[in-house]
Amino acid sequence: MAILIYNIITIASIPFLLPFFLYRVLFDPSYRKGTGNRLGVLPEEIKNGVDDGIRRYWFHAVSVGEVMAAAPLVKIFKDRHPASIIIFSTVTDTGNRTARGQIPEIDHLIYFPFDLFWIVRRVVMAMRPRLFIFFETEIWPNLLLHLKSEGIPSVMINGRISDRSFGRYKLVRKALKGVLGSVALFLMQTEKDREKIVALGANPYKVFNTGNTKYDRALELIMREKGCGLTRADLNIPDGSVVLVAGSTHQGEEEILIDVFQRILAGYPDAVMIIAPRHLDRLGKIEALIASSGHTFFRRSKPGEGLEAKGGTIIILDTIGELSNLYKISTIAFVGGSLVPVGGHNILEPAAHGRPVIFGPYMDNFHEIATLIAGRGGAVQAQDRDDLYMKIDKLLSDRESLERMGVEAKRFVMENSGATEKSMKLIERYIN
Repeated sequence: MAILIYNIITIASIPFLLPFFLYRVLFDPSYRKGTGNRLGVLPEEIKNGVDDGIRRYWFHAVSVGEVMAAAPLVKIFKDRHPASIIIFSTVTDTGNRTARGQIPEIDHLIYFPFDLFWIVRRVVMAMRPRLFIFFETEIWPNLLLHLKSEGIPSVMINGRISDRSFGRYKLVRKALKGVLGSVALFLMQTEKDREKIVALGANPYKVFNTGNTKYDRALELIMREKGCGLTRADLNIPDGSVVLVAGSTHQGEEEILIDVFQRILAGYPDAVMIIAPRHLDRLGKIEALIASSGHTFFRRSKPGEGLEAKGGTIIILDTIGELSNLYKISTIAFVGGSLVPVGGHNILEPAAHGRPVIFGPYMDNFHEIATLIAGRGGAVQAQDRDDLYMKIDKLLSDRESLERMGVEAKRFVMENSGATEKSMKLIERYIN
């Protein structure tokens, strides 16, 4: 009954979404460029090769964060199975672009289909994957049940369930149990996540705590960027300047950060701040906000027309895939989505670069990681605007503590790496 209601609600939403997708299909070249669409229309090259005898594997990640977490697993998978075909799907445009730019091992990149039974049936028949691997808790009832009926195993990687989601899932536990029963393997981020998925009805013998591949991704980025990538000189930032990098910020946070930055300048007049918004469609609003504050600013893609980024300058990151590089040149890194009730974002990249990390009170999505790294002395939590200023000012005034925090942050990431290899060993059961 619950699945029936789910399908009725999904179908009822189609009239509202159809105009949007018609516009995308007709007028947006990036959406039509070999990626199919969410109505289940796949590129011809995917459908034409289903009888060639080559094994196909379907990886799915919703958006940028999940795509970055998927990258190390896709790489090791392709290294060990070079003859296989990797089909990778995302939901968001930014996720799609990130996958195209960051995971060269992908053979076919598509948009994830709507979870309607006739659409997912058509997609699975056209694709014929040997295995479906999805990242974090993307539970799509129709797809997972249909894959099960076709004898195609599905594997959840980096599984996590926030306290809020757990409460919601418990309301539909009976219906959810059948869907979870269609999943062959659950590889969860933490022991707490493992216990939650079992409590919701997953077979405990199919659930493992393998850790988070984002630790491995963070280390991979460091190794890739050694001796290359962005430098302060690329952004015209003088050597010796204090650089505050605010990554993945959301609406409501930039105003706080600009105010804190203004107060920091009183003691450190050479300071520069870099703001990297989570959503680039907000760039105009952020520019207007900075302009009203009186600060000099420019976009990363237009580095001040050769002008030096002097003290008080704010740089806006308007590119995709460079945030990790910017964390590398920071004195202190703030990770956004945490001063407003969004749930926080990945704190592992700045930590892996050996940078002190600060985040706000809303870290539901990374609660365990945030708690552990703060307990190790690699990060601190600020409760509000004033607390954020005091924490940054205190660190800047005690360079020994600042350096020690960066060392502990990197050590924490190093000690928790290895989830990709653990996951791959368990996935091999379904490949061999």
